Amino acid sequence: MLWNLSLQSSVMGLQMILEQQFSRLHGAVEKVREEVREVLNGELKQVACQADGIQAHLHLKICQLKRTLVLGEKFSNSKNDVDFMQEYCEWLKDPVDTDLPEVYISLPDRLSPFRQTILDTTQELCEQLLATYRHQLTHLCQREGLGFNTAIQSSDLSAQEPEPVTHSDFLRYATSLTFNINSAHQFLRLTDGNTRVTNTTPWQHCYPEHPERFEHWRQVLACDSLFLGRHYFEVELSGEGAYVGLTYKSIKRKSADHSGCITGNTFSWSLGRRSRGLSCWHAGEEICLQGEPLSQVGVYVDYQAGVVAFYDAAGSMIQLHKYSARFLEPLYPAFWLSKKDDVICLPSLVEN
Repeated sequence: MLWNLSLQSSVMGLQMILEQQFSRLHGAVEKVREEVREVLNGELKQVACQADGIQAHLHLKICQLKRTLVLGEKFSNSKNDVDFMQEYCEWLKDPVDTDLPEVYISLPDRLSPFRQTILDTTQELCEQLLATYRHQLTHLCQREGLGFNTAIQSSDLSAQEPEPVTHSDFLRYATSLTFNINSAHQFLRLTDGNTRVTNTTPWQHCYPEHPERFEHWRQVLACDSLFLGRHYFEVELSGEGAYVGLTYKSIKRKSADHSGCITGNTFSWSLGRRSRGLSCWHAGEEICLQGEPLSQVGVYVDYQAGVVAFYDAAGSMIQLHKYSARFLEPLYPAFWLSKKDDVICLPSLVEN
């Protein structure tokens, strides 16, 4: 498709700029390294010259001490006191210098300031580089309303229809869903044509390895995504710890941190059962809902309007909670069965 080729071309152009600029940074680092190396080599040459001078000085001292040792032996063997005193007085006129230059003691300390300066400067520059890029990119995303994902803009549709109110209104946007077995955690069992999922912990199922499979969180996605327009589906939740929500396909599958759970990241919106009732989650923030736990929940999406809403599908379609957002990717129905024996079913709402 033409739009896909245009998107790929834009991304490749940005990647080329990225490589060019980071090559420029790499070149600047190499230049600084050579300059620092030249300074260090100059210092090392100076230190080497000082070391050579000290070595020559010590060699001279050794020769002088050897001569003194010879004279000392000669003095000790002298039997004539007069000769001894004369030779001793002559020797005192040219005393041996036994002092050593201070630089000999300070040589190891000459390189210490260079080492510390290199370490401190490198640490400061790395922190400043990371902080600058992160600050500028975050500011850009906040100002433009963009993320690292691609923002998708749709053309204007027909006149906005009224918001659905009754159960029949919502069924106009009903979507038939099934669980995606390639994304199911090893502890989740799919039955009834992949419309029923059960947490069978600790019993694992022999699913083949797949890049889309969740490895830590007991989660599974639906096969189909929801994109452009209005959508509605229902779920039957059973057990304390059964969650239904929507997320992006880019959600982490192998990570154990909370960004891989539909309750813990900024691009997931969910509702779940707990012992005291229901609660909604987004970006790690919980909103406790009043009332008893429900078993049948309706989920409504208006993609262009940026709406995700949860309803009591077993009653008079009372809205439980509503989220407003700007979606950057197609939304995938997502399900988390956090406890053993939790069950989630996808009833068919579309007439055959």
